[in-house]
Amino acid sequence: MVNESTVSVAVLIQAARALGDRDPENALRGIESRNASATGCSSASGRPRRRRRPRRHKRCWKRCAMLEDLDLADLWRQPHILRYFRYPLHRRDFHELRVEARPMGHYAAKPLYARLTPQGRVDRSSGYSGEVAALFVPREAVTPGEAEVVLARMDPRYVVRPGGARNWPAIRAAAEGGIRDMLAARPSSDAERAGPR
Repeated sequence: MVNESTVSVAVLIQAARALGDRDPENALRGIESRNASATGCSSASGRPRRRRRPRRHKRCWKRCAMLEDLDLADLWRQPHILRYFRYPLHRRDFHELRVEARPMGHYAAKPLYARLTPQGRVDRSSGYSGEVAALFVPREAVTPGEAEVVLARMDPRYVVRPGGARNWPAIRAAAEGGIRDMLAARPSSDAERAGPR
């Protein structure tokens, strides 16, 4: 019984001979490797190669429908938010917060300086106080007024890396811890409203 692969091999050998190739085995190897790369199969096993999954960015602003519904300019104008976040917020500033794999909302975080000037501006020469302001937008929020500012603490020594750059992983970890503590202190009915499992 002649199967499809036998016919394919015979056709390939005839094609190699017609092209004047003295060594049809080498021609077959070349054709096989070209076919394997075109179909995505490895020539050794004949199995499809595993395609790499695209890396997901930790920031979720691109796929975040909840944040798309909120006007961030209105969010920034809220007095309780403007007190800590004095610059316009962008979707890329927000990170997803999950508690036990449940999406609870999104947050933006920033470390606070130790003092303000007499004019009410940030005194950058004072260094960081160790307080972290986290702007938390609950998953069910539909208006900017539902966003909350949570203050968390961290060791001021770890706010800045030895090179002088801010230590964002540690800052975000402190913010997430503060938000989780706030959510845990809420009555269970609020926690159930926060989102499906």
